[in-house]
Parts: sequence; structure tokens; C-alpha cells
Amino acid sequence: MRIACVGLALALVACEELPPERTPEQIRVEDAFMAWVNHLAKGNADAAYRGLSEQNKSQWMFDLLRAEDRAAHAWRLTLEGRTRTDVDLWLNYFKDKRDGRVEKLPTALLDDPGVLNVWRSTFEAQKEIIRIQMSRLTISEVFAEAAAASIIVRNIEGKSEMYQMIFERNGWKVDHHRQTVAEVPR
Repeated sequence: MRIACVGLALALVACEELPPERTPEQIRVEDAFMAWVNHLAKGNADAAYRGLSEQNKSQWMFDLLRAEDRAAHAWRLTLEGRTRTDVDLWLNYFKDKRDGRVEKLPTALLDDPGVLNVWRSTFEAQKEIIRIQMSRLTISEVFAEAAAASIIVRNIEGKSEMYQMIFERNGWKVDHHRQTVAEVPR
């Protein structure tokens, strides 16, 4: 009896806490996120753009227009008629609120070749920095539900960052990025 108890005690001491098993949804979210990261790291601007949510794309364009980015304003000047009016109203209404996500740009505008060209030029200007940063991200945690997920990563400096993803149309899209998040004690 004594030998059995000693054996059990040694087995308990030797046991490690295993990480919880990942759900299929967590795996899908992680796969979608890593595909997006790889597109960025490899310089595939078009695929990286497709990996963003519509709210994220809208906020990005809003920020560029508010900052008077040349490429964004050149695109805006190419618009005519109702489309131009809609963009101008959207921009002016949300300038006071400093938020381009509340009411996103119409999907047709977000898919406009001119918007993709603005993305490409912005991406090209920062391509090397993006490649370095994205090629060194490591995932720490993935929290996923039916239509929303959070991914905690370690960046090149070893600090934690959080990306939020949503399920939109045909898959998981990057919706938001928080530069540095506080460490959560385990």
C-alpha cells in the first residue's frame, strides 16, 4: 500500500498542466489570421486587403482622408455624382465623431479598384517594415466565439498585442488592432 501511494505522489509531481484543447473555431480563426499575416509578410497587398473587415477598411480610408493623404484624396476626386456626394457626406458627418466605423462606406466603394490602388500605394510605402513586423509575430492565445474572436500575439519586441476578428460574408476578417495590451496574469 505504501509503495502505491509513493508512486502516485511521484506521478502527481511529474504531471504538467496541459494547455486546454483548441476548439475547431479557434483553429479556423488562427488559420485565417496566420494566412493574413503571411500575405502581409510576403508583400501580397491585395490578399491582405481582402483579409480586412469592411469596418476596418472604412476606418482606414476615413483616417487617410482626414489626414489629407494624397492618394486617398486623388481617389476621392475621381468620384462623380451620387457616389462622390455619399463619400463627402460620410466623411464630413463622421469627422466630428472621429470614427469611420460606425457607418461604413458602401461595399461597392470598398471594392472599388481606386480604393485598392490607395491600399497598394500605402502598403508599398511601408512594405519592408510590415514584412519585418509580421514575420516575427507569434500567437499566444486565441479566444473565439461564433462570429467574433480575439488573438493575442507577441510582437518583435516581445510585447503583447491584440487583434480582433469578425466573421464577415465568407470568412474571418481582421477587424481591429490594439498596439499593446496589458499582460494578463495566468
